[in-house]
Amino acid sequence: MEDRKKELTLEKVLELLNKNYNQKIKYLDGYEIEENDKTLNNKWINPDGSNKLEIKNHKKNCDGNNNDLENIKYIYTKGLFETNLSEERAIVNGKVLPRESRVFNHSCEACFFEIKEAIYVVLKVNSTDESKVRNKLMKYRNNPNEKDIWGKVKYNKVDNYEIDSKFFYWLLYKKDKVEEIEFETEKIRVLDISQVLEEDKYELYTTHSMGEDILGSTSALSAFSESQKINKTGVIFVNQDVQIAGLLDINSVFFIDNDKSKIEINENEFVDFAIYIYTYLIPQLFKAWYEEKESSKWDDKLLKSLTKKWAINAILNLSKINDISLDEIDEAMNLDEE
Repeated sequence: MEDRKKELTLEKVLELLNKNYNQKIKYLDGYEIEENDKTLNNKWINPDGSNKLEIKNHKKNCDGNNNDLENIKYIYTKGLFETNLSEERAIVNGKVLPRESRVFNHSCEACFFEIKEAIYVVLKVNSTDESKVRNKLMKYRNNPNEKDIWGKVKYNKVDNYEIDSKFFYWLLYKKDKVEEIEFETEKIRVLDISQVLEEDKYELYTTHSMGEDILGSTSALSAFSESQKINKTGVIFVNQDVQIAGLLDINSVFFIDNDKSKIEINENEFVDFAIYIYTYLIPQLFKAWYEEKESSKWDDKLLKSLTKKWAINAILNLSKINDISLDEIDEAMNLDEE
């Protein structure tokens, strides 16, 4: 998830997507080989194979109840880009290796849209290639002395999409209580939380818990009871119209599990998921969370009682597994106090 401020519009983005992003391989300047062999070919194309990119309207609701999803303007495009070997590996005994041995093809899908005077782009890309998309396809100058027209792309702590660790604890609470989350026109519930990545408060240790119903895991309960910082959560949201499953991190990057997710396809699966998640699901989840905090339905006192409950459950689990009696626990506590 990345954003650009109002200096960019969708119309300007459309112009930029049609620019030439090819890059010269500098270390091949002195070699007498075909020009294409010295070039990395990078470009945005229309995914349907036609030459023309365009701004479209997301015409139908994804869930049937949410008017916010009507007529959202977006650009759906595919990025093609190439990477190459270093000079040391690309030139052997003074000879340049064939292009197919030193240049590698990559691709991504992208959905650009505008919310509240900011342009956002959601990428469907291998995580190791994300920075390559920014460097190869989202930088453009009319000449070397001018500033980059794309400007600085913000991809960490994106405004309106940064997630606080306590938000993840709120989701755990909703799963534990089996309580639906109230949206403006409908409800959604947390069907399961199957993965949690945490750090202790000193950021020295990382706990990674995986498996269905994470609240049944002793190691996960122990980490929750220490109020460790949650950085990433595997979660399934469900209501009568959609099921969204995947891994959600603190920057609102959502790694979709396609096998466990379903949505009514109106335009394109990637576009529909992107628009639903980033213009509706996450903003509505944040709104519901803020409202519960303002009404004191969710606060630090409740969180403390939850962590205490989870700590007790972890102790009970360990006691049963290791056949530890209450007398032995009391004895250990007394020795600790001495």
